[in-house]
Amino acid sequence: MRLTPEKDSEEFLAWANTAPPVHDAVHVTGPYDYLLRVHTRDTHTALDRFLRTLKKEAGAAQTQTRLALNRLESRPGLRMSR
Repeated sequence: MRLTPEKDSEEFLAWANTAPPVHDAVHVTGPYDYLLRVHTRDTHTALDRFLRTLKKEAGAAQTQTRLALNRLESRPGLRMSR
């Protein structure tokens, strides 16, 4: 997601810390500001509602949504940073 120019990162992160669907927020380089991993009950209602709230309350100027289809589980020797 990309923040609006009016929204600063600390304010956004304070909001994200209290938003139940947000699992984590990663500050990234490139055209977007944050990569959010969210968990919602479904896409047609809960995810749609979350994306609307993200724009209305959290200061998102633009979002790009990707859905996870499968996940490689952690295994011994595979180091994943958090």
